[in-house]
Amino acid sequence: MSPNARSIRGSVLQLAGRLDDALREFEEALALDANFSLAQALAGLAYMQKALPDRAIAAAQKARALSGPRPDILALHGYILARAGRRDDAMKALEDLRRLNQPRRPSPFQVALIYVGLDDMDRAFEWLDKAVDARNWETPMIKANPIFEPIRSDPRFPALLRRIGLPD
Repeated sequence: MSPNARSIRGSVLQLAGRLDDALREFEEALALDANFSLAQALAGLAYMQKALPDRAIAAAQKARALSGPRPDILALHGYILARAGRRDDAMKALEDLRRLNQPRRPSPFQVALIYVGLDDMDRAFEWLDKAVDARNWETPMIKANPIFEPIRSDPRFPALLRRIGLPD
C-alpha cells in the first residue's frame, strides 16, 4: 500500500480507538516514505490520545517541518501543543494558521480544532458554526472524532449536530 493509503487506514483505526494498530499503520507509511508529513502528524495525534505528549509534540513538529505551510498539519500541530499544555506555542500555531492565504487558506474547522485543544469552547463553537456555514467536509466528523469529546457535553453540541444534519 502507498503511504497515503496506510495513513487513511491508520486514521480509521484511530477513530475506532485502536491506537496501537493506528500507530503501526503510520509507522508503515513512514517506512515507505519517511517524509510523509500526514502520517507523521496523525501519529502525533495518536500519541496525544495515548497520553504521550512528548512523542506527540516531536511527531507534530517533524510533520510541520516536512509539510511547509499546510493548514491541516499546522492545525494538528497547534491542537497537540494545546493539549500538551503549551498554550503560548499553540496560540502561535493558531496565529500562523490564520495568516495563511490562498491557495492554502485554513478551513474554519481547522481553526476550531486548535480552540478545542485550548479548551476555549466559545471560540471552538464560533468556528464550528462557520465550518457548518461553509459546508466543510470535515465537520460531520465531530460526532465520531475523539478530539471533540470535550465539547460533546456542551448544550450547544446537539444543536450543532442538527445543523449538520446528524442525529443528536
